[in-house]
Amino acid sequence: MWLVVTAMWVYSKGNSIQKIKGNRKGIGYRSIPKDTKWTNKILDLQPGHCFYLSSDGIFDQIGGPKQRGFGKKKFMKLLENIQTVPMKKQGEEIYAHLLAYQGQGKRRDDVSAIGFKI
Repeated sequence: MWLVVTAMWVYSKGNSIQKIKGNRKGIGYRSIPKDTKWTNKILDLQPGHCFYLSSDGIFDQIGGPKQRGFGKKKFMKLLENIQTVPMKKQGEEIYAHLLAYQGQGKRRDDVSAIGFKI
């Protein structure tokens, strides 16, 4: 299984979530040339910054009353809402929200996320 990350989200204290776009290139597949170049992003790290990476499976998960994808906006809003929760518990919160949204529907794709705080 490979994790495909399309973006990174950064929360800086007192601000909203900022999306940092990545390159739309695969990683780890045999068909990807070994000399593939990716864009470097330089960030000003400050104490309290939280970083999140996730697979696209979270956004693509169908659910809710209208049976639509969870989406990036809903994910970003969720990240904003859990900032008062200790980092150790945030993963549980994300997973619980995704399960509630999914309801009895089938899981469509892999669901992976990682977060860390400076």
